[in-house]
Amino acid sequence: MTAPLSSQLHAARTALRRQLFLPHRPISYLRCSSRKPCAQLAEDPTLTDSERNESLREIAKTVQRASQMTRQLLAFSRRQALAREETELNDFLAAHVKMIRRLIPESISLELQPAPTPITILADHGQLEQVLLNLSVNARDAMPKGGTLTIALESVTLDSSSALRLDRRPGERLARLTVSDTGQGMDQVTIDRIFEPFFTTKARDKGTGLGLAVVYGIVRQHEGHIEVFSQPGHGARFVIHLPYREPSDTPAARPPAKTATPAVTGATILLAEDNEPIRRVAVAALSRAGYTVEPVEDGQAAVERFQRAPASIDLLFFDVMMPHLGGFEAARRCRTIRPNIPIAFASGYAADSPAEGECIPEGTKVLQKPYRTEDLLSLVAHLLSSRAPQRSEERGGLASLR
Repeated sequence: MTAPLSSQLHAARTALRRQLFLPHRPISYLRCSSRKPCAQLAEDPTLTDSERNESLREIAKTVQRASQMTRQLLAFSRRQALAREETELNDFLAAHVKMIRRLIPESISLELQPAPTPITILADHGQLEQVLLNLSVNARDAMPKGGTLTIALESVTLDSSSALRLDRRPGERLARLTVSDTGQGMDQVTIDRIFEPFFTTKARDKGTGLGLAVVYGIVRQHEGHIEVFSQPGHGARFVIHLPYREPSDTPAARPPAKTATPAVTGATILLAEDNEPIRRVAVAALSRAGYTVEPVEDGQAAVERFQRAPASIDLLFFDVMMPHLGGFEAARRCRTIRPNIPIAFASGYAADSPAEGECIPEGTKVLQKPYRTEDLLSLVAHLLSSRAPQRSEERGGLASLR
């Protein structure tokens, strides 16, 4: 990349502010059809329910756009929290073929080249999906008249020259993901800037310039490396190397079920969140779904509450960064009492971690802020249902010690 990361992030923040709060129309994205700000319009007592709901929908869509852009910036700067798990890349690619095909027109053929043997890495599934999506979209846009998109997987062992180029050890085994197209290609000037946030060769209204910057950030946060090979008129090839992981004997956990039904009737959730509006919304959502919620304002209060009656709590849901005591440390202290209690975290970026690049603690899940109510309920139901057989035994054992 041609500019230091700090200057790129400064430019990204400036561009984000420019897009969300344009000087000549500071709330342009929050205006409804009446040209009044949606939040102000929603408070108008003369509105009909239909008009008020329209205003609220516009607000929700604007928040979602801002959330998406924020996550893209965090991914580029490698500050987004990761929930990694063992991932076999051949299976992962096969599971996402339909998604990729929906992204490309019929004029573009999709060619998949899976590895002859399983390739396992440690990856955040959502982030890896974002890499596939962004690279596929980039290839599609480079082939407006059609062509071929090829996605290939292989396991490689680095020789001395490759290890030097990638700053790895000779003999190290890596997983290689290659995404190539037969499109327009790029000159060297474009290649040198291809991963800069907000850099784009598309028309102003055709892209944000964040897609490849996000890919770069995700790959680097996974301790990987990405290279680009291209010439004008000869297509482009993106080559990603990721650390190989020897597969364990433990089967991977199934993804959360898409349900908002409480997995355990009467389950009690200890919720720690220092942001009062977010805490209030989370408590309301969980309570409506049938859970009992005990809210506290910080990690220290959560630990103190848990220590008083650990057998009464079925799940911990902690924000990562809170005053007095952060979510990770609070969860660690609670697990010294109940090592297997289910835990979920809410976080905006991985800089909340105790150390740069640290992953979410083993056996826990994370929700990226701002999260949707249905995602929260789905995650809680999944964690509680997966622990249901052991829950009664743990609580009964703790109760007998009192």
